[in-house]
Amino acid sequence: QFLANVIKEAKKCRQSTGQKRNDFLQLLLDSETDLDKNDKNKSKDDVLTEAQVVAQSILFLIAGFETSSTLLTFTCYELAINQVIQVKLREEICSVLERYNGKCSYEAMQEMPLLDMVLMETLRMHPPVAQLERVSTQDYMVPDSNLLLKKGMTVQIPVIGLHYDPEYYPDPYKFDPNRFSPEEKAKRSHYVFLPFGTGPRNCIGLRFALMSTKRGMVHLLKDFSIDLSNQMTVPYEYSKHSMLLKAKDGIRLSFNKLST
Repeated sequence: QFLANVIKEAKKCRQSTGQKRNDFLQLLLDSETDLDKNDKNKSKDDVLTEAQVVAQSILFLIAGFETSSTLLTFTCYELAINQVIQVKLREEICSVLERYNGKCSYEAMQEMPLLDMVLMETLRMHPPVAQLERVSTQDYMVPDSNLLLKKGMTVQIPVIGLHYDPEYYPDPYKFDPNRFSPEEKAKRSHYVFLPFGTGPRNCIGLRFALMSTKRGMVHLLKDFSIDLSNQMTVPYEYSKHSMLLKAKDGIRLSFNKLST
């Protein structure tokens, strides 16, 4: 209710003052206005209501922040185990930041390919969700089989199963960011990597989660080394009480300030 009230108040303020901002809420408000002005023939179901604007805003926050925190946690966990990769990634980050006068800008992060590969490999091994659900929009015969997906049928897609299938990812339990080099990605279908889903129904917080996680990793690795805490049990167990894949007892790490 708190978030709903904040969003409603922000909407009311912007509409009364004519103020516009470059953010997600403004996109929803502009969409609502455009439908009202330009789509007179559309039914009420096609127009964004205030409740839908609030719901989409809250969903964006949850999808973005929850996936960000999960991805950041598991990336630190894997780097704590794989110290050689951690050192290489820190060298890349420091080298790029030096060229950008220490500023972690969008342009700077675009010049960190190893950071991209590390995050993608983390998402392969620790996807936010174990499976996806989709509804068939029409009858579809699966190629090379007798399986018919009827219109309206719910299909469950095993994300974990795909991500750990040795046919697509040899030695799948090994943390290997090179799997996501341009050359390696070109060898396999993009449908076997589904941490955020794909198509028009993919995770609404995808880009927000990736960008915020990148910034977090840049600031962490340039100043700290990451190690496993003595209280961390490896391997960990997944929690059975969370919508997202999380460690049952949390991830316990040790951060040590680097000498300058």
